[in-house]
Amino acid sequence: QKDGSRQTMSGQELVMKDSSVVGDSDKVVVAGVEGDGESSRGNHSDREDENQHREPDDGSLSREEEKRAHPGWELMESNNWDKARKAFEDTLVQEGDDPDALLGASKCFLRNREPSVALQFADRALRSDKPHDRLLALHCRGTASLQLGKLRDAESACKEALEIDSIHQDSLLLKASICMEKNEVRECGSIIDHIIEDDPDCPLAWNLKGRLYLNAGKYEKAILAYDEALRCDPSYVSVYLNKGAVLEMLHKFDQALAAYNAAVDHDPEMAIGYVYKGAILSRFSKFTVAFECFDLALQKDKRLFLAHYNYGLAKKKAEKLEDAIKHFDKAIDLNPNHADAYQNKAICHRNLNQNQDAIKAYNKVIKLDPLIVN
Repeated sequence: QKDGSRQTMSGQELVMKDSSVVGDSDKVVVAGVEGDGESSRGNHSDREDENQHREPDDGSLSREEEKRAHPGWELMESNNWDKARKAFEDTLVQEGDDPDALLGASKCFLRNREPSVALQFADRALRSDKPHDRLLALHCRGTASLQLGKLRDAESACKEALEIDSIHQDSLLLKASICMEKNEVRECGSIIDHIIEDDPDCPLAWNLKGRLYLNAGKYEKAILAYDEALRCDPSYVSVYLNKGAVLEMLHKFDQALAAYNAAVDHDPEMAIGYVYKGAILSRFSKFTVAFECFDLALQKDKRLFLAHYNYGLAKKKAEKLEDAIKHFDKAIDLNPNHADAYQNKAICHRNLNQNQDAIKAYNKVIKLDPLIVN
């Protein structure tokens, strides 16, 4: 559509390769509902309770993980992710491939939506001959692969992890996420229900159940599932983002904004939360505060594609077209195959009577997705 407002089913990005959420070019386009956001809840069983894949992604800590000697794990548990990542990286520089540091670094980069880097650390950790190290490394590898859209690699890592421990909760959650990506709804639901039956206080399982309901268009039930996840872990930031996205679909915008505010309150360092908040503020033309949110997001992660892309949409809506083009260009640098970014860039050039630049951008859109442009 020429106005760039088509409905898109966004794969991930970022952020992660998540289940999709419907968005348009004037609304936050998330890489999918956040699924790999970290839960800070400690495990109540003898199995690991990290988190599922996107997200995101990253990091709830199991009893076994809590016993790890590296101080970075304690920092992660207390949500000091930047300090934890620095501690892990310092150890790796000073002492070489310490498995504790490699695994911790992998989880930190997953949480920061940098799956390519997380994958490198996970692969290095796989050199360990300790089963617990290999189990977590395989889970991180599978999570990163899923975020990158490498479904076969994710399946292979998940299968190998479950061969080490067939009831490993995180690997079962990863398997459920893979089933969701493959649209194997029945098997995905069966895995999730089994986990919840065994551990009704598992926030990650409830988060996935919410995504299942969302994909089925059962928005009210999705909200209830997200509320269960927050009952289990009130600091589970990604659930606030997911809940807010569903509330927007229900046109409950004040409640959605409250959910996004809760997300950034619980984790002020998580850049994506400010993107969600900025997008909904931009939706109602509250541009000053929206721009402040996007600036905060980019202060925390200057390479976050969704921050630049949605900042561009907000600037476009505010008719600050030159600024919008700059952000679309940065978004394209980070994700060269994102057709919507080229389309919105083309619209800005067209409205500025920069016709040759508009034609170049439209040609790129046609090459990437011929169905977008009439």
